[in-house]
Amino acid sequence: MGESAALHRFQFSPGQRAFLDAPRKAVIATLRTDGTAEQTIVYYLLDGDTLWISANPEGGKARDLRRDSRVSILVYADDQSAYIAIEGHARVTEDLDDRARVELMAKYLGADGAAREVAAKPKLRPNARIRVLPTRALSFNVAE
Repeated sequence: MGESAALHRFQFSPGQRAFLDAPRKAVIATLRTDGTAEQTIVYYLLDGDTLWISANPEGGKARDLRRDSRVSILVYADDQSAYIAIEGHARVTEDLDDRARVELMAKYLGADGAAREVAAKPKLRPNARIRVLPTRALSFNVAE
C-alpha cells in the first residue's frame, strides 16, 4: 500500500507521546499468508508520529508486512496498568545499520549497553526497519 496523505495526518496526543517515549516493550501483530496473526515482542522508537522497529530482513515480520502492510502494535506499562493499541500500516526498508541499531537499543539498554549488544551481534547486512504509520491509537489509563 502506498503512503496516502491520510496516513500522515495522524498525531499522537501529548500524553500518548509521553507514554511512548518511555522505554516500554511492545507486541507487534502482522498477518501470515493464511490470515492468522503472528505476534512478537519488540523494542521500538517513536519518531514524530510514527514508530519504528528493527527486524530480520528475511524474517516473518518483514515478509508479512511486505505482502500486507496492515499492522497492530500494543505498547504497555510494565505492570499492565496502561497501554496504547496502535493500528496502521507499515513500510519496510533495509537501511538499519549499526548506528541505528544502537540508537534503538539505547532507549532500553543505555548507550554503553546498546553499543556492547550491537558489537556482540554483528550483522552482515543492514536489518529491516519497519516504520509503522498509525491510523488510529486507542489508550487505556494514558493521560491525553
